Amino acid sequence: VYIRDIAGAIDDKFIQAKMVANARKPEERTVTGGITLPEGVELEFGNVVPDGDQLFVGVGRRTNWAAVEWLKGVVGNSREIIPLELLDLALHLDCVFSPGRRPNGHQGGAIIYEAAFANANNLKLLRKMYGKLYGLPDDEYQKLGANQVWLNPDTPIKSAHCPMATEIL
Repeated sequence: VYIRDIAGAIDDKFIQAKMVANARKPEERTVTGGITLPEGVELEFGNVVPDGDQLFVGVGRRTNWAAVEWLKGVVGNSREIIPLELLDLALHLDCVFSPGRRPNGHQGGAIIYEAAFANANNLKLLRKMYGKLYGLPDDEYQKLGANQVWLNPDTPIKSAHCPMATEIL
């Protein structure tokens, strides 16, 4: 799985996003040749966070419920799709949630900005899945402390301006 805001590669499928913000719509033209989204489906891949065979999908102002249902049909049984409801303050799920490694299936914790989640049951689910949720303070949320890319299980790329997130990793 490879994810960036304007597109995602999931298994053998390359999917082009539909950017919701007018300022970002020109980015759509930079990616071609992928599966395009049907009418009514709004999906920015910053709202898709992979973890093993699971894809967490942030549902909010930039990704709708139709995208969750559509993704389930596209990926079939190869991935479990887990929707997480976001408040409008969240740009994307990858800005408010970053799963920790789960070596050998053990809970590894997750970095999270709890104030961005609209549904308390989503937080309960994440606690059950990851054990410890490490809450980001407001300043590190604003500096995108949860927005990380893992090159491999031991190498994250992260903001140097977020000491708490760095310590957790």
